[in-house]
Amino acid sequence: MTQQLRCVIMRGGTSKAVFLKEGDLPADEAERTQTILAVFGSPDRRQIDGLGGADPLTSKLAIIGPPRPGDPRALGTHLTYTFGQVEITHPEIDWLSLCGNISSAVGAYGVYEGYVTPQEPVTEVRVFNTNLNRVLTIEVPVEKGRPLEAGTYAVPGVPGTGARILYSVLLSVPFIGPWLASLLFGGEFPTDAIIPRLFVLHVLFLPGLVIGAITVHLVLLVLHKHTQHRGPLAREDNVVGRYFWPGQVFLSSGLFFLTAAVLAVIGGLFQINPIWLYGPFEASVVASPAQPDWYVGWLDGALRIFPPFEPVILGITIPSVFAPGIVLPGILFTIVALWPFAEARLSKDRAEHHLLDDPWDHPVRLATGLAILTVFGVLTLAGGNDVLAFYFGTDVHTLTVLFRWLSLILPVVVWVVAWRFALARRGAGEGTAPGPDDPETEGRRPGSAVRRNAAGGFEEVES
Repeated sequence: MTQQLRCVIMRGGTSKAVFLKEGDLPADEAERTQTILAVFGSPDRRQIDGLGGADPLTSKLAIIGPPRPGDPRALGTHLTYTFGQVEITHPEIDWLSLCGNISSAVGAYGVYEGYVTPQEPVTEVRVFNTNLNRVLTIEVPVEKGRPLEAGTYAVPGVPGTGARILYSVLLSVPFIGPWLASLLFGGEFPTDAIIPRLFVLHVLFLPGLVIGAITVHLVLLVLHKHTQHRGPLAREDNVVGRYFWPGQVFLSSGLFFLTAAVLAVIGGLFQINPIWLYGPFEASVVASPAQPDWYVGWLDGALRIFPPFEPVILGITIPSVFAPGIVLPGILFTIVALWPFAEARLSKDRAEHHLLDDPWDHPVRLATGLAILTVFGVLTLAGGNDVLAFYFGTDVHTLTVLFRWLSLILPVVVWVVAWRFALARRGAGEGTAPGPDDPETEGRRPGSAVRRNAAGGFEEVES
């Protein structure tokens, strides 16, 4: 028996979806699921009998309904929107994720279907999204009463998604977030005002910051001296090394000229990122899935896997972006910054030190450092969950749940393993050295040595 169902296939950005009206679907949840699976031809890897794209990433669904006046969270909205991603190997629909590309198309769909009266040049469509239980504000370019379907959009000089991530994080700060974001970006993102701000940042503030950091480094170097590896002459109260002149000067100068030579060869003979083959950055032609810049990959991963939790404190709703975007990085970087001072205070060790420690000399320090690095590693992988899902043939939701558990369990496991390893290594006498009472053997490891005897042979002696 064939069942007729109205639908619209619409593209948004680099994605497309099947748009269905909520009133055309069965009210029963089980029947609704079966109807949607039939529309997409699932479960079937090729989805021959349906509108699916033979992959969960290309089998997207948007269910559009009227506004919900009885829900206080949906006040002032024009329509209700539910996003779904249909599986191809088993009869399931992922309702927990959300697609920004399809969300942008919902605004145009709302104008087409009369949910909102079009206004030129831009129509603002307020949408209540049931996946996040949040209101989305979508701006739709309109001309002659219809959404613009052709054209491109670009943020000059700001490729990638890193700027968007930073803007969202700043915007989430309670009370002062909008002012912080506006101060850096010059208004609501995207805006061309960010270009002169980035220019000043790169030609004035960053060079000044580098010069200041190098100056502070040199001052600290004069005051505290270099650390050094344990050795026959090295002690905690001295510094063993080459003289600044002429040894260190010639060594540093040689390294400078070698580096300059390698860069000159690369710049003259090797082709890297031939941008003339791709043209200017245009958001509408970026390949999907697109990833953030490497230095905010871990931050994007935290935003992707953190649950949509929005507590209300003193009548203020804390955005879900605030915890993974501000609180988590703040905790991790604060631990790293304050660790040396906290360790010195707890151990009551205020003495001068010039000898480097082996990692296992301080088990808690080693374990904590590796655990923090593990957190960053898991979050960075989570930032590419859509890419991993594509290449490994799984769904994004499964990887999201997996990375949530890994971000909680794996750092603890790494901490325990590293701590036990350091204790065992230290207990075995590895990395220990005689105390300062024996300056002749300061820094030497216990063991044996080989010397030549009068007969021309070799014999083993205690070192």
